[in-house]
Amino acid sequence: KTTEHDKIEELDRDVGDGLKLIALLQQLAGAKFEARFTKKPRIRAQKLENVKICFDFMSREGIEMVNIDNQDVADGNGELILGMVWHLILHYQIATGFDDDGSKGGPKNRIIKWVNGKINPWGKEIKNLGDNWNHGDILACLVNALAPGLVPDFAEMNPEDARNNIDRAMEMAKEWMDIPRVIEPEDMMDPNVDELSMMTYLSYFPNAKVKDGAPCVNPGRVVARGPGITGVGLKLGAPAEFEIDASKAGENGRDKIKVEVMGPEGPVKVELNHNNNDMIYTGAYYPEDDGEYHVRVTLLNCPIPKSPFKIGIYSAQKTDVNKVKVEGPGITGEGILPGDPAPFTVTYKDAGRGQPKVEVFGPDHQPLNIVEDNDKREGVCKCEYQPGTFGEYTVRITYAGLPLPNSPYKINIKPTVDIGKIKTEGPGLTRCKVSETTWFKVHTAGAGKGDLKVEILQTDGTKLEPKVTDDGKGTFYVEYEPTMVGNYKISISYGRCKLPKSPFNVTVVPPGDAGEVIVNGDALHGIRVGMTGRLYVDASKAGKGDLKVVIIGPDNKPLTTGLTVINCVDGVTTYGFSPEVAGPYVINVTFSGHPVPGSAFNVSVRPSLDIDRIKLIVDRENPPRINKPYKFTVDCSDAGPGPVLFGFLGDAENDNPDKPRKDILVIVCDDKGNPIKDKKGKNIVIDVKELKSSGIAHFTFTPESEGPIYLTVQYDGMNVPKSPMRVNVCSGIDITKVRIYGDGITNDTPVRANKPMTFVIDATNCGAGPISLDFLSKLGFTVGKEGVKKDMKITIIGPNGEPMTCDVKKRNDKVFEITILPLLVGQLNIDIIGGPNGEHAPKSPIKIHVKPSVDASKIVIGGDGIEKDKVPRKDKLCCLNVDAEKAGTAPFSVSVNGADKTPESCKKPESGKPGGPKKAGAGLKPGAGKPGAGQPGDGADGPAPGAGKPGFGPDGKPTPGNYIAPDGSIKDDKNRPVKGKDGKPLTCALGGAGGPKSPKTDDNGNLLGPDGKPLVGSDGFPVKTASGPDGPNAGPDGTLFGNDGKPLLGKDGEPLKAAQMHDGKPLCNNEGEILGPDGKPVTGPNGEPLKSGKTPIGLSVMPDGALMTPSGKPLCGPDGNPLKCGLDDKKKPVIDEKGALCGPDGKPLVGPDGKCIKPGSGSLGPNVKPDGSLVDGSGRPIQGKDGTPLKAAMGSSGKPKVNDNGDMLGPDGKPLLQPLNTGKGPGVPYIGPDGTLMGPDGKPLLGPDGKPLKCGLGPDGQPTTDGDGNLLGPDGSPLVGPDGKPIKLGQGPCGPVVGKDGTVFGPDGKPLTGADGKPLKAGLGPSGKPMTDANGNLLGPDGKPLKDKNGKPVNPATDGPYVGPDGSVYGPNGKPLCGTDGKPLKASVGGDGKPNTDDNGNLVGADGKPLTGPDGRPVTSGAKPIKAPDAFPGPHIGDDGTVTKTDGSPLNGKDGKPLKAAPGGKPQTDKQGNLIGPDGRPLVGTDGKPVPSSGGPYGPLVCPDGDVEGPGGAPVIGPDGKPLVCEQNPEGLPCKDGDGNLIGSDGLPLIGSDTCPVVFGKDTDEEAKPDEEPSDINVIILGPDDKPIPAIVKDLGDGKFQIQYEPKEEGPHKLDVIAGGEHAPKCPVEVDVKPSLDLDKLALGIGGGGPRIGPDGTLYDANGKPLLDKNGKPIKCALGPNGKPLTDKDGNLLGPDGKPLIGSDGKPIKAPGDDDKNKSGKGLDLKINPKDFGVDKLNIKPKGPNDDANPPGPSCGPYIGKDGQLHTPTGAPLRGYDGKPLSAAVGSNGKPVTDNDNNLLGPDGLPLIGPDGNPIKLGSGPYGPAVGPDGTPYDKDGKPLVGSDGKPQKRKKYRLRLCVDTTA
Repeated sequence: KTTEHDKIEELDRDVGDGLKLIALLQQLAGAKFEARFTKKPRIRAQKLENVKICFDFMSREGIEMVNIDNQDVADGNGELILGMVWHLILHYQIATGFDDDGSKGGPKNRIIKWVNGKINPWGKEIKNLGDNWNHGDILACLVNALAPGLVPDFAEMNPEDARNNIDRAMEMAKEWMDIPRVIEPEDMMDPNVDELSMMTYLSYFPNAKVKDGAPCVNPGRVVARGPGITGVGLKLGAPAEFEIDASKAGENGRDKIKVEVMGPEGPVKVELNHNNNDMIYTGAYYPEDDGEYHVRVTLLNCPIPKSPFKIGIYSAQKTDVNKVKVEGPGITGEGILPGDPAPFTVTYKDAGRGQPKVEVFGPDHQPLNIVEDNDKREGVCKCEYQPGTFGEYTVRITYAGLPLPNSPYKINIKPTVDIGKIKTEGPGLTRCKVSETTWFKVHTAGAGKGDLKVEILQTDGTKLEPKVTDDGKGTFYVEYEPTMVGNYKISISYGRCKLPKSPFNVTVVPPGDAGEVIVNGDALHGIRVGMTGRLYVDASKAGKGDLKVVIIGPDNKPLTTGLTVINCVDGVTTYGFSPEVAGPYVINVTFSGHPVPGSAFNVSVRPSLDIDRIKLIVDRENPPRINKPYKFTVDCSDAGPGPVLFGFLGDAENDNPDKPRKDILVIVCDDKGNPIKDKKGKNIVIDVKELKSSGIAHFTFTPESEGPIYLTVQYDGMNVPKSPMRVNVCSGIDITKVRIYGDGITNDTPVRANKPMTFVIDATNCGAGPISLDFLSKLGFTVGKEGVKKDMKITIIGPNGEPMTCDVKKRNDKVFEITILPLLVGQLNIDIIGGPNGEHAPKSPIKIHVKPSVDASKIVIGGDGIEKDKVPRKDKLCCLNVDAEKAGTAPFSVSVNGADKTPESCKKPESGKPGGPKKAGAGLKPGAGKPGAGQPGDGADGPAPGAGKPGFGPDGKPTPGNYIAPDGSIKDDKNRPVKGKDGKPLTCALGGAGGPKSPKTDDNGNLLGPDGKPLVGSDGFPVKTASGPDGPNAGPDGTLFGNDGKPLLGKDGEPLKAAQMHDGKPLCNNEGEILGPDGKPVTGPNGEPLKSGKTPIGLSVMPDGALMTPSGKPLCGPDGNPLKCGLDDKKKPVIDEKGALCGPDGKPLVGPDGKCIKPGSGSLGPNVKPDGSLVDGSGRPIQGKDGTPLKAAMGSSGKPKVNDNGDMLGPDGKPLLQPLNTGKGPGVPYIGPDGTLMGPDGKPLLGPDGKPLKCGLGPDGQPTTDGDGNLLGPDGSPLVGPDGKPIKLGQGPCGPVVGKDGTVFGPDGKPLTGADGKPLKAGLGPSGKPMTDANGNLLGPDGKPLKDKNGKPVNPATDGPYVGPDGSVYGPNGKPLCGTDGKPLKASVGGDGKPNTDDNGNLVGADGKPLTGPDGRPVTSGAKPIKAPDAFPGPHIGDDGTVTKTDGSPLNGKDGKPLKAAPGGKPQTDKQGNLIGPDGRPLVGTDGKPVPSSGGPYGPLVCPDGDVEGPGGAPVIGPDGKPLVCEQNPEGLPCKDGDGNLIGSDGLPLIGSDTCPVVFGKDTDEEAKPDEEPSDINVIILGPDDKPIPAIVKDLGDGKFQIQYEPKEEGPHKLDVIAGGEHAPKCPVEVDVKPSLDLDKLALGIGGGGPRIGPDGTLYDANGKPLLDKNGKPIKCALGPNGKPLTDKDGNLLGPDGKPLIGSDGKPIKAPGDDDKNKSGKGLDLKINPKDFGVDKLNIKPKGPNDDANPPGPSCGPYIGKDGQLHTPTGAPLRGYDGKPLSAAVGSNGKPVTDNDNNLLGPDGLPLIGPDGNPIKLGSGPYGPAVGPDGTPYDKDGKPLVGSDGKPQKRKKYRLRLCVDTTA
């Protein structure tokens, strides 16, 4: 039962090679062969071996074959092969199907007994396997017994119709029980039918299973109940009712229940009701006579359980059960053993009328057969049963239905002997020879008295009588003489108890027993040519016979030479086998013509080894030491083919004949040639470890004494070259002479956290030979992994209790320099152990206290509130000075309130190596050392996958591609120097073999430095080109290197070179492909473009929509499942309106970061090239509806022209339109007015013939269909779609859901009705197509999206509503859809059959005006206007490359200078989509992040109507949950205050949902991420409410820092400086913040006439009181964007309504400072109210004019000092966008330098950028200085003010110093 290939056609031919016999045996046994066999045997020896393997397998299975061997099978002896097959059937089928119960006659009797057990309950019985089966009724009865109901009429079968009877029974057994017809009906009808064939056929029945669905019943599940069954309460003459429940017996048993009752006088009539549908039948019978009634219940002639039921019914006279007597051994159990009859008698003659009923149950609670002899006249019933096993039996006896007083009786049948004390011995129970008397003994002493029974069954089932002799002392001697060869079974019982191992399996063999021959020797395990192998044949126990050895050579011929007999002693013959050629050999050994066990033997002879090529290798630098393992190597890899077998003298395997002979033998000898012994006098043990199939082996042994030893290596008894080799054993090291010195051990240098610590281990005076070290890591020591014990064990435990890693520098063989980097403060433990006894080195263990990296006790603090005369004030910049110059070695990292504030100038490089500063979680890692160098990490698992490959680091992660600059320095892809292990930049020497610009390398390919030594990379390994994390991929001349460090070659075999940028970096395109000098991608030998070492960032879309990362791996979502995007008809990815990729379901895809995936880099806003071309974030042209690239009209400023809605205009002045692609629609299949079937795109649907499909229309205009809902054509036949299937309304890819008149059809082809029960109709255009908006929502006549009764828009692509020809819209329920007003919705129809649109793509109604949707916005026609870049967060690029923000202002870098992108046909970007500057590097914004080509953190978006939108167009929500609306200035730009906060209509900053002001140009959702690494110095600044106050840190150099903060509250503030967990002196300190001085009020208080103006525009008088209008309310003036009051041309203050303010005198109120008092030569009034500043007293000390030390006063506005420094009116430095003070360039004439746009220029010649991000113009804006460095005043246009004489005027400078006496 295998494959067709294994099918046997001719038995004598097909099993000859053993393959099909192997398949048969594996199938029968259910196990695979362990022995290896030849799968394609070609020679006879291989076939014999295969068959022999089968015989060995059968022998192990207990199948002993006689008179047949492997040669008989190979020769095709059909008669013997048939006998073999019969044994297989007998063993695997017959023996397993019928249990061996010890029945006489063997398997045949077991089958007969099993069959009778099945058919006896059905009234049948057989005596033989012959003529009893001729009529077919017996077979039919057996089939019906196993599956009741299959042949229910077996009892009525006609014996004359035997063939049909047998055929029917066989067919039912085959169909429902899978029993094959292995015998024909004609054969079974034959009185001389073959019994073996019958046994084979019947052997299928025991394990057969009935199939499901067979027409069977289960009588065992029929239940009979009621008094008519139990006899309880029955009376003569009364009905005996009963109930038969057959509900669980199977449906095939319905009405097949039969009830028969036999009374004392004959049959009794039974009434049975068959009309119960539940197969529960009721009935009754009427007993008339006293006596016993038998009730027989059958189902399909099969009795149900316990049937027949015996019931005694008697008249009402008295019955006395106490007068019934029971007696006999069957009741007492006395003397009864299993198999004995157990008789007893029931006497009832005096008990009255009635009859006894007897039941007997065995230990398994099953009933036993009872033989009864009931003499009713005498009233005596004799009973007998036969117990089969030991155990408790139960006898139940009732009389007249009443139980006897002692019933049930319990009879316990126990063994009379102790079977556990019986023992057996002798050859007669295991193996013996035919025709020879054999014996065995049974010892029963102490087991008790009993009879011994011995039964011997021969292989053919016949019995053999043994001779049993009892010696009277408890031992029985049994003899017998086997008469045939085969398997015997011997059953032994004592005292009726079977012995535990009975029956015994005995093998009877021929007289000359080949099975007793033993063959072994190294010749059987393969030797080499030239060697002589030994073959030992032991026939001492085999008896008489002929021994023959034949060897078949590789040429399939017997050898005539090469086999010799060496000797023959005591029946053991020794042969010598000397092969002359290599190859496969077969050794056949036979005894008396039979193969011995194991024969034939397959032997592989290997070629000889070249002894001159065998190498003996020792480590001269590490000589052997006493009591320490020593290792040497034998290398045969070049000596000949493997495998090579290695051994050593003293190895037990060398003397084992069953083991292969060793090719190489190693002997360790003394100087006299004697093998070295251990202390016990035995040969020293050598450990051998062979490298897998390499021909190389390592030998390790441990010498126990000093002196010379000799290593001898022999091949076939001959010494290999250099053997024997002398080595000298040295004494062990003296650990007491080790010197340890270094940091924290012998010098005063304190050990601090995060600082490298170095110490030295000097073992110069410890002993001879080099010293080896072993370091403890988290993986333990390396001993047991390398197999060699090191001289010293070094353990370094950090403060956290974990082993620490270290760097080891070897000064020489005995001096080592150890460097560690402690990261934690606490105790560091160093322990050094060595020597033969594991002693500690001097001073070891060493305890070192690791101090903080900064000594807090030496930090000095000062500043406001700490130093005298420095008072911190509210809302003013305060300073905390930290001087850590003497506290440690700079640079230090500083954090404020836990956040890193380290200035860039003093941040540490992220090295993590000793000597370099720390990074959180970095530092030396376990496994970082170089393998094999004794460094930590030797036991690591090795580098990660990909490590060492180009573009991958040691952790296997992608790393940037490095290259060699023209000066030899190695740089990464960001032009940063690549540093080595010492933290210094790597520079290689130039002038190698490839030319003056090629790098120099050594012989191993390592790059050489200028000093001629190999460069060492950050991982501690030499740097090779294109290898490791630091290996460059390109040389200084552009040469490209491969993995092996060799130049990559092109198809022409020449080295490939890349074009280079000015800094030597390889030039690449946007796809990461390296460009050659010709500007084209460089292609390798395979024709594929070469890519730079850096992995390109971007996604690729597969044909099935799968998203793949640049590394070729699937992009997965947050759940880890691969993502797929939806594809449109053109196989283009589907993108929604916000630029997000959509999945097949039309929903935006979410990436692993939880954000929507957008193609390219930020695709919200298109980039506009200088020529007006539109490109997306990935640089691809944006196409319009007609497929042509779009181009915008450009204004004079270099920005695209837009309309009032922010839509970009084309050259024709109309908005640019881009088609929508939602992935769903809009649109559905529909029927045109003429019956043509139209697709969603408005194009006709085509049939299989390529012609448009057209359906027939009825008189009502509706499409005609047949009874199945198929659309009919004009000819009345069903329409067939392109898929070849009929088209149904509303179903399938072509089935229209909108009819000709707009009727909407459902999947069943019937019209859908709406909520009002009327048919639904969809609105159609002139072409008959339903009208939809851009989102696919159906439109009504008013142009608004139709909504269903739930207010949900109706979308054909999702909800299934449809539009009729008249514009009616119908929902899925078939009823018209109504709007919110309850009126039916109708869609509009254009005049030309297509929807009319305006220039913006909006649908136009009948009045020519755009249709307005429910949201008040115009409804588009499937295309959307393209917004200008200003309407999106993405930056815009001007003609000159200038990058501008959303509001049109320049986008500045971290240095405050405007950013410029690289010039070119399109904005240049890197692989991440970031803009590239002219220098080829990414532009970096003020946030320190690269500027993307589109999108980015420069929102929120402020719409023209003032709506504030975040990234993606989502509205920004305020704390009240409502969208924010921003106030705008007259220029249409959003209003903002000096901090960049957006201003609302009330003039106050907008507050976001996080309760923080909304900053223009910054994402409100962006949060600062806490730094992960601890800082050296932590500064804490807390306000009165104990909340942290923000601060910035300035590096003053030399470990000095200034922390600047601005208190927002008065009162005590806590300042603390902590380093290494300790407080600095005076810390924590509390400073008292005083009230602030509002100098802004002072500025407005200077001047002659005019009121003072508060920050909100309120006007105050000279006394500080608000000015009131005629209604008593404070007067307020209007303020401009810069916070200055607005005036008219006459200098009158304007109110919020734009009109001049009128004072109490009825005159307009002038702005302050506009009268003549402020002019030169006039008096200057200073009006100050001290209470304005929160103080009671002010001291004013005037200074003289034009005092150089005193800048002009605050009334002058911002000004420029002589040094060019810009100042605010209060004298404070004016700071730029980056917070740094601004300085202007001053010309030689003392005037500020400006550009053509009047922008102030800095010393670098670039425009100065103010804190608002805008250029500072002289005299203009909130920061434009009004006074130059020479005192010249400027007007708002930046022009100098001139006097009446026409000359520029100069104002005089005054300094108003306000000294506040806080004690007054």
